[in-house]
Amino acid sequence: MRILLWACVILFLGGANLAAQRLVERGLIITPLLGADSGSGLQLFPTLTAWGGFAGYLAANNEDHAWQQKLGLTLELLRFGTTGSLTFASNIEFIADPNNDINFNPRAVMWEEGIAFTRRADGFFWQLAYFHRCKHDVDNLELGQQRALIYGSLTGSLFGPIALFGDSSKAWWKLRLDAFTLRQDDREPEEFSADEPNYKQLLLSLAGSLNLRHSLPQTGFGLWLDSRLSLTLYGKNEGMLDRFDRLHRSGVNASIGGGITVERSSHFRIGLSYEYLHDAEIQARPSAGGMLSIGISAVSPTASP
Repeated sequence: MRILLWACVILFLGGANLAAQRLVERGLIITPLLGADSGSGLQLFPTLTAWGGFAGYLAANNEDHAWQQKLGLTLELLRFGTTGSLTFASNIEFIADPNNDINFNPRAVMWEEGIAFTRRADGFFWQLAYFHRCKHDVDNLELGQQRALIYGSLTGSLFGPIALFGDSSKAWWKLRLDAFTLRQDDREPEEFSADEPNYKQLLLSLAGSLNLRHSLPQTGFGLWLDSRLSLTLYGKNEGMLDRFDRLHRSGVNASIGGGITVERSSHFRIGLSYEYLHDAEIQARPSAGGMLSIGISAVSPTASP
């Protein structure tokens, strides 16, 4: 497990300025069986967990990011004893830019829905899922430009905990592979469609996450550190099958964030985060985004460690 820990660290530190897609839940490791330590047989709708957050951007190399809001929930449809779970997940991300009188101008919304089967193994979990995602512009009539994205994927994941320094510290790792099925990248004006990256050419994405947690004994507080790196492959063509004929481009998104946690029945977090996106998905003509933000979030401990 220590080798895997260092592999995740190296994967994160090796990020480059290339391309990958923007997933709503990219800073979390959603783990449906976290609270399933007892019980037997088939259970119907045993848990409903949620998370959410709000952030303000302190610095960005574009004019599209001033505020961010995220919300997500996971409904456990079926639980098979303590070892298996079938869940439905729905997440949404809202972006506002500063381009109006109150510095809060709705700009874009991304949401995703998926269904996943999770299985507990010896010291880790594996998961098979399908996720459907889309992004749409908001209040953009005056711009005369828009970009609509739809992309779904078959997903396989491995994730689990690593004990570090006693019971108060723990690391969670995750490896995730997405094979893209639905791919739509519609832009207005149409001449922007030639600009890259183009989501119609999406092939595969491999992501690695490493999240560290440290509880400060007898204080009710803790420290958190999240990091993520995703590598995406694009084909040369746009067809369902012929896009696999030739690898056209590859790339990376990277993020890191950390701060303080108030540990109660729900974990309340505040901290700083930095994220680099080669394609921020906001402009009709793809453009990069490097953003530093400060934010608050609330996460159910049974939803994500």
